[in-house]
Amino acid sequence: MLRFVPLRGRGARAFRHPVRLRGGGGSSLPTFIAFESTRDGNFEIYVMNADGTNQTNLTNNAAIDSGPVWSADGSKIAFVSDRDGNDEVYVMNADGTNQTRLTNNPAPSDRFPVWSPDGSKIAFVSDRDGNVEIYVMNADGTSQTRPDEQPGVRP
Repeated sequence: MLRFVPLRGRGARAFRHPVRLRGGGGSSLPTFIAFESTRDGNFEIYVMNADGTNQTNLTNNAAIDSGPVWSADGSKIAFVSDRDGNDEVYVMNADGTNQTRLTNNPAPSDRFPVWSPDGSKIAFVSDRDGNVEIYVMNADGTSQTRPDEQPGVRP
């Protein structure tokens, strides 16, 4: 999915595509692009300037790191990694620092993170209950719940 996000997080527009963009400075043109590549032998998360310059590997490890998604304010990137044995949702600063695992389940996969517009929540898909379900958690990984299990919420 392409996601154009001004630096202040206003006016985000989403498009289907395999790269992620972060816009800036009130311009409708993106400033940074986050993407996954196997150029180093396995899937890694990279960022680059919108003109293709300054390509930087942010994850650089032997695990598969994929699916980068910018937070609305452009300060964080959520992604999926199997560095701990199965697919889990991680978050890192936009410069690649502070890579933190948010989910920790023995299920085969927690995948496809998506930020809430205000950046306070992350939705993701998991098969931790034996079938594929949507879960929501706080941006720090706490309070992982299935919305359809909450009173008054209908799937």
